[in-house]
Amino acid sequence: MNEMAKTMLKIAVWYGVHGLKIIPIYGMRKRSFDGKGVLVCGCGNKECKPPTSGKHPMIKDWPNNATCDPVIIKNWFEKVNDINIGIVTGVASNLFVVDIDNKNDGHTTLEIMEEEHGKFPETVEVLTGNGKHFFFKHPGFPVKGVTGVYKGIDIRGEGNYVVAPRSLHFSGNRYEFKGDQAMGQILIAHAPEWLLKVLKAKNGTQTTTARSGNSNKGKTEGWMPLSIPDGKRNDTLNRVAGSMRRPGMEWDEILGGLKVVNANRCKPPLSGAELEKLAKNMCRYSK
Repeated sequence: MNEMAKTMLKIAVWYGVHGLKIIPIYGMRKRSFDGKGVLVCGCGNKECKPPTSGKHPMIKDWPNNATCDPVIIKNWFEKVNDINIGIVTGVASNLFVVDIDNKNDGHTTLEIMEEEHGKFPETVEVLTGNGKHFFFKHPGFPVKGVTGVYKGIDIRGEGNYVVAPRSLHFSGNRYEFKGDQAMGQILIAHAPEWLLKVLKAKNGTQTTTARSGNSNKGKTEGWMPLSIPDGKRNDTLNRVAGSMRRPGMEWDEILGGLKVVNANRCKPPLSGAELEKLAKNMCRYSK
């Protein structure tokens, strides 16, 4: 084992001691091509490219083989030098993660959400190669993994995992705790109530599918177009509001959702007053 591999082993065992279920993830290794050093996935598959490189499990049936056992963790980590750490989310580790993907404008969506609901409570926050992970305590009901719960924001819950701090991202940067944070030095917070209501609604009505590629022009996701032109905005946003009202969401939650859709998809966006009116009218209907 090289020194970095020894460090990763110690970190993985430390996570396990703190009750987090761990899996080994293929790490990134440096290879020389045409005299230039580049990072490639440690799996050895030449077809493995970002965004999956350095992020997929080394073991089969990882949901059932994830562990906190230091003996098993040591057996995994002492065999290879280029290895990353995965933390299984959901009830297994008593947490879920809000994943902010800046390449898909997750930081912009987060700003809109914070303007509407206030900032997230202080909790464990991880800087990834392309955004942030916010860790929250498991709420006691199933938290489904959702890709695109909002634009650029995913939920990692039951049957998911996240790449843990000190792992190497394909960008060459390491996953790091924000500032001087470390697991154990700051408590994982309870999620805000508005977010829990969104998760409960998704548990019963999840229809979101994963995005593919970076060019969304002319594409659609489900029934809602990615670009909503003038003349279609009110009808489409009414439908969005209805889809949130049916599972029991309240006025403030509906308005928050409409603001995100309006800012990200409506060309041009409706005014704040128009959105408030749409949300208010929808709440006249019983749940």
